[in-house]
Amino acid sequence: MLESIIKIVLVVVLLLAALCFWLLPKTKLAKKLKMTVPIFITTNIVGIACGIFGLVGIFIWKEFIIEAHLWELIIFPYTLVWVYWLMVIRLKKTSIIVDEKQEWDMSQAAGSTIAGTLLILAFMFNLSYNDVYQLNNGMWFPFYLFTTILLFSVSTLLFFKKS
Repeated sequence: MLESIIKIVLVVVLLLAALCFWLLPKTKLAKKLKMTVPIFITTNIVGIACGIFGLVGIFIWKEFIIEAHLWELIIFPYTLVWVYWLMVIRLKKTSIIVDEKQEWDMSQAAGSTIAGTLLILAFMFNLSYNDVYQLNNGMWFPFYLFTTILLFSVSTLLFFKKS
């Protein structure tokens, strides 16, 4: 029952987001859509929150997070923030919606995320291989996804705040 409710909620909200993506550029609200520093920071804060909640959920709920599609529900706010980014890209008719500094910060964050994710995955694989802690039944993908989002969002904010 819970799984069905979660699926329905996800589909309805995703359809509403798609409808907004399609209709919003045709309204007067389109002029108000823009990428600002607060939105850039909010995007990363939402990413941090989704990453933390997702990782905690994986360790607390284990297989239930997969069976009930809770991992998709947890990642959904981050998805909606990126739908907003796509709307801004569509309205501006260019993929360059952040300034050079933010782009550089995101590039640095991407590089450090790759390295950090590989280390964390190697550590978790070692724990799993030695039967210390198992990620079973399709839990590797959500673990990887939440780890990547968390590391990317944290490192993007750190690089952004550093300079």
